[in-house]
Amino acid sequence: MDTTTTTAVRDVWARALARAIAAGLDVLVEPISGAAFVESETKPGTLYAVSAETCSCPAGRAGRPCKHVAAYRAQAGLLPLPPDDSQPAPAVVETCHCATCGRRVSGLASFCCEECAVRGPLAGAPGPIRMLTIAA
Repeated sequence: MDTTTTTAVRDVWARALARAIAAGLDVLVEPISGAAFVESETKPGTLYAVSAETCSCPAGRAGRPCKHVAAYRAQAGLLPLPPDDSQPAPAVVETCHCATCGRRVSGLASFCCEECAVRGPLAGAPGPIRMLTIAA
C-alpha cells in the first residue's frame, strides 16, 4: 500500500471516528461471550454487532468503514483518538543557550556557567552577552 492510499485510509477512519464521537457512541461488551455491540444512532434500541473489521449496520454489511467500527477500534486502542481540545495545550518549554559557550541554561539568564559569568561580555563585543532562545 503506497503512502497516498495509506493516508486516504487513515482519513476515512478519522472521519468515521469523528462521526462516532459526535454521535456519542459507546461500545457495549457482553461480559460472558465478549461480543461487542454499538447502538444505532438513527434507530435507538437497535444494536449492531461490531468487531475491529466488521459491523452488522448497513454500511458495515456493504464493506464500508462505519462509525461503529471506528468506535470499537478507538476503544480497543487500534485507532488514535483526536486531540482533546478541552484540555489546554502543553506549555512550550524554552531552552536558552549562552551565546558565549553555547551550553544550555534553564530559564532566562545572562550566562550559562561560572566561567562566562567571570569573563563577562565577549572581548570587544558591545554590551552584555546575548542569550539565544530556542524551542525545546
